[in-house]
Amino acid sequence: MSYISPQPEQSSDEETDLLTALSNLAVSGASQAIRKSSATGFANVDLSSGTVGPGTTNEIAYFDSATTIKSLTTATYPSLTELSYVKGVTSAIQTQLNTKQASITGLDTQVLFFDGANTPAGDAGLTYNKTTNYLTVSSTVESGYILSKGAAPFVDLYDTDVNDFAGLEMRGATALRIYAPTGAKIRMMNNLDLQGVCVSSHFIPETDDSYDIGSSTKAWSGLFLGPDEVIHFNNISYISQGVGADNSLYLTPPSGYNVIITDPTSGIDAILSTASLATSGKTFTFPNLTGTFALGTGTINEIAYWAGANTLGTLAVATYPSLTELSYVKGVTSAIQTQLNARATTAGALTQFIGNGNWKVFYSDGSGDIIELALGADGTFLKSNGATSAPTFATPAGSGDVTKVGTPVNNQVGIWTGDGTLEGDAALTFDTTTDILTTVLITANTITANTGFVPGADDGAYLGQAGTAFSDLFLASGAVINFNSGNMTLTHTAGALTLAGGTLTLAENASVALDPAGSADGKYTGTTVTGTSGYTQAFGDCVYLDPTDSRWEACDANAAAGADGDSRGIVGIVVVAGTDGNSCTILLSGIIRADAKFPTFTVNNPIYVSETAGVVTQTQPATTDNVIRICGFALTADEMYWNPENDYITRV
Repeated sequence: MSYISPQPEQSSDEETDLLTALSNLAVSGASQAIRKSSATGFANVDLSSGTVGPGTTNEIAYFDSATTIKSLTTATYPSLTELSYVKGVTSAIQTQLNTKQASITGLDTQVLFFDGANTPAGDAGLTYNKTTNYLTVSSTVESGYILSKGAAPFVDLYDTDVNDFAGLEMRGATALRIYAPTGAKIRMMNNLDLQGVCVSSHFIPETDDSYDIGSSTKAWSGLFLGPDEVIHFNNISYISQGVGADNSLYLTPPSGYNVIITDPTSGIDAILSTASLATSGKTFTFPNLTGTFALGTGTINEIAYWAGANTLGTLAVATYPSLTELSYVKGVTSAIQTQLNARATTAGALTQFIGNGNWKVFYSDGSGDIIELALGADGTFLKSNGATSAPTFATPAGSGDVTKVGTPVNNQVGIWTGDGTLEGDAALTFDTTTDILTTVLITANTITANTGFVPGADDGAYLGQAGTAFSDLFLASGAVINFNSGNMTLTHTAGALTLAGGTLTLAENASVALDPAGSADGKYTGTTVTGTSGYTQAFGDCVYLDPTDSRWEACDANAAAGADGDSRGIVGIVVVAGTDGNSCTILLSGIIRADAKFPTFTVNNPIYVSETAGVVTQTQPATTDNVIRICGFALTADEMYWNPENDYITRV
């Protein structure tokens, strides 16, 4: 074994020669070693079973294995120059970086502010022009304090929506002007003390019905409005001044509201109601009284009158007419007593029935006068002779006694015979006690039963008969066909008939026929069961009954025993889809057509549970340990007979 012992403090040329020697040793494959010969020399490198290099000049060396040294490429690792930057670092670099301030972003004239995450930044919405000394905010100013000194404008608020300026301006030593564009708002967060303030536009609160003008301890000395201006209350009533030369003050409540004037001493209210006013309005003029004007104490719905020169009272209905009685005057065209006096008072007039003849009837003639008519003879009837003629008593044509035939029998119903006589029939009777009409046969177009249609005795009558059958039977929703007083019932519910109480037996040569072909996508026929869905299903999904929660989940051929999707137990196919936790209907055996869900089938070929959850396929699963289970056969390209086999095969 040879040794190369470098000397301390070698020159650069010597280091290069050493690297060359190491490279030659590695190429020749000789068993060599480099030994450290002094405290400042190289560390021991044993080359007895490894290689050194080849390396790249000025790249960092590293152990590629326990016995192999190679270079770290500068494409991924630091160069010697970059490595020299570590010189002088006193602690972990990343820890120091994390405590330093992130980059500050901003453009010329932008004002530096903290963005809420303790990071200083600039923003185009807040700028300062050093030449004009303008601070500009191009957004909505919500709240805060902006201070300045001097008479020049010190803040401009630029509103991009209205393309105008808003701002604050010092006017001399004591005045402050607040100006804003049309539609803009000036918000006062708490109180605003105004001393000699002039408002050149509107003064509007931020929130409806939330703020006062003045207070109980600081009231305004006066309220001055211009001509024709209005004080509004809730946008539905107001106080206004007359227009032009009209010097009146108008109180205008909405329809259905009242004007109430309250005496502060007695607390009595004087009410002017708008309910009885015409829509055109009314003017109430009170006299220039030297005494007290009092409305008095009135009673609802009684007529008012002047109880004194200055007092209104009410007229009691015990003596004076009520409002209803007063309303009867409506429509009178002249003095009532004059009209009454003009009416006749002699016997025979409508206004007096005393002294008229006995047993008379009355009718009005063409002049409207009431006329007496003597009753007719026995058996006659009052006959109308037209709308403009007087009635008379007359005998109807064909009237007379009914001819009796044979000996009448109680409860028999009389029938007109062919010779115009009336006789009874034992086959048609009516019991007045039970109100039952009994006969052998009734022929009618329609028979209406208000309560029930019941045979004369239990098991004593039938509906229809051989050769004379009913065409259709219509039963209402929820109807029940009851056999032997509830021994068996067939009950209707929405979309279903339920047989209860017994067994449905098919006789010889009888069958349950399935629809051989679905008329459209989404059709099915067969035996179904309702259950609970375990996911959001779709029509035609292949599902199994999950043993953990008894919900119908998507089935696949990949599942091992007891795992989700296990296709080795009871499987079905969705015909009424449900969502997780809600009802669904599963076809257990039958025919189903699902154009959108099924692949294109080859007729009569078997159909398997697919390795894809919820899907069926005609490709037999080929993955090891997967379940091979036939669930039916193809009837058409998009229709199948669903009848899962009871056994299965596991692919090995």
